[in-house]
Amino acid sequence: MKTPKAGKILAALLAASALAAAPPSKPQDLHGTWRLNEDLTARMRESERQQEGARPRFGGMGGGRRGGPGGLPGGGFDDPPRNGWRGPEPSVEALAEITIEQTATQVTFTDSAGHKRSFTTDNRKVRDEQLPGGPAEVRAKWDDSGSLVIEVAPDKGPKRIETWVVSNDRKLLYLTVEMQGGPRPGFKIRRAYDAAAAGPAPTSPTHTPP
Repeated sequence: MKTPKAGKILAALLAASALAAAPPSKPQDLHGTWRLNEDLTARMRESERQQEGARPRFGGMGGGRRGGPGGLPGGGFDDPPRNGWRGPEPSVEALAEITIEQTATQVTFTDSAGHKRSFTTDNRKVRDEQLPGGPAEVRAKWDDSGSLVIEVAPDKGPKRIETWVVSNDRKLLYLTVEMQGGPRPGFKIRRAYDAAAAGPAPTSPTHTPP
């Protein structure tokens, strides 16, 4: 015979199990053409630099060299390539406009120079030999909030994580690149893009989390 206490414990366990089994939020709708918002990007960059300068570094001393690290093949270039960069320098002008195609299992980025980056969003690790910074292990997934998260682990250079998220009104697309290693682990680069064109609709229903 179950006691009231045992019944409460069982109910709590069942509730926790149901919560754990709940599917993550649906992917955000990233499709369309997006054009770099230089003013907003500059303001976000300056805010990040101010925060970076306020952090204790090198035995408690603040400040230090500012600006984005080099070696970010695949997106998020803000400054000339520096530490760990391998391969041809990316075109900043090309990254000023991005077209995104989205299906149920794949997202494809195309810059204004026609260069494509395609990612299967099942979090499966894939070997990419064609990145401009050199070969890398790449994996992509939709996180619980519906944002697209891409992990890039180059053979040479620090690992980084790209997060792509769209505003609720779909007027802005944000990219955050966070370095996971190298001389400045945790350093972030942010970019903002304005919606330039709607583009083809995704092949599966999506929504933007509140």
